[in-house]
Amino acid sequence: MKYSFVLLCMFLSVNILAQSYVADFEESEISPVAEDTIWASTSNNAFVSGSVFSFQQEVSNYGGVYYYAGSIVSNQVDTIYGYYADAYNAACGAAHSGSNYLVWYPSWYGYDSVLMAQPMQMEGVYLNNTTWVTDAIVYGDHMGGNVFSSDDWISLTINGWAFVNQQPVSTGSVVYYLAKDGEYLMNWTWCDLSSLGTIDALTFVLDGSQYNEYGLSTPTYFCLDDLTASVPTSLQQTDRDGSAGSVVLTSRGLRIERDGMLYDLLGRRLF
Repeated sequence: MKYSFVLLCMFLSVNILAQSYVADFEESEISPVAEDTIWASTSNNAFVSGSVFSFQQEVSNYGGVYYYAGSIVSNQVDTIYGYYADAYNAACGAAHSGSNYLVWYPSWYGYDSVLMAQPMQMEGVYLNNTTWVTDAIVYGDHMGGNVFSSDDWISLTINGWAFVNQQPVSTGSVVYYLAKDGEYLMNWTWCDLSSLGTIDALTFVLDGSQYNEYGLSTPTYFCLDDLTASVPTSLQQTDRDGSAGSVVLTSRGLRIERDGMLYDLLGRRLF
């Protein structure tokens, strides 16, 4: 096809020129004020990291004692689980980069999505377990969970959403196993999210093999760091016949835009 060579060049150019944004949780306004502690608001709130990523958190006050859900920034380093505060410890006792990382726990009221300031092409994120989760895997959990066998598992489903007419539309999901086949994460591991395409929001769902009458008995926490995405880029190109067009990176991959119409990579018109 006459577009093949040009499209290959444009595909490479899109990847080279796209600007990446990284949520590394090192911003001073959300950094824990002391070493080996956490940062969280005292009210339901949202905070920004990496310029374009907004993280939500739920805060509950029980007699002056605060409990958190959604997104909690941590720099705690203890790798041995002893009590509830260790729920916010990464299994390896350190961030993937810098000092801070994020611990996620599902919110009762939905304060746990990640929103983008603009549509972003997802790249990926580093994942890890918490010390509480690894302790439950090895020793069992007081919530009723048993010591993990080779048949037990914990999965994290990361869902991508694009807003169409202000309504969320799924762009797909990525399933990553935090524990499976007798193994479990103890160090930061890259999870590729590029298949989610260009999105406006992320949500997370944890599942596993061990349930009791109240639900999943394994602690539903995980850690993430260096969440990375880039701004979708379109570049002008001219075909051999002199007609101008552009290669556009959309939520469904590369498309050719010409005279206000979209075509796939084989030059077929899309409706």
